[in-house]
Amino acid sequence: MSIRKLGIEEMASGLRAAVHTGNTTPPVGNWVNGRVVAVLGSPEDGTTTSMAFGMSALPKGASTPWHSHEAEEFAYIISGEGRISIGDESVIVSAGEAVITPSNLPHMTSAAADQELIVMWMYAPPGSEVRWLSENPTEGS
Repeated sequence: MSIRKLGIEEMASGLRAAVHTGNTTPPVGNWVNGRVVAVLGSPEDGTTTSMAFGMSALPKGASTPWHSHEAEEFAYIISGEGRISIGDESVIVSAGEAVITPSNLPHMTSAAADQELIVMWMYAPPGSEVRWLSENPTEGS
């Protein structure tokens, strides 16, 4: 195994540019359900063994679809403001804050109407991220 070092702000800048230009040339990520998703670590590509992590950029006013998965999810807000809803609860989030979503609970993330939202996410067990690794990712969460 070798140490993998990532420039989070550099990745966030790439995601912001993708949201503004529509260009998701690798390694930026893919457009999925109105947002840019970049998988940065997954057992599927050999970069991790027991977790998945990446970053997503939601344009102003965009939301993920409601979804759930076996994995517990940790979401850290890199920049922007928005709302994370889990079940029937909802919290406003902004840069520097984190939210943990328990396993199998329906949840969604929304960007504020006036600014995009950049989120770094990690979850375990991995698996859900596989659908985003292809050049033509499948729709879904």
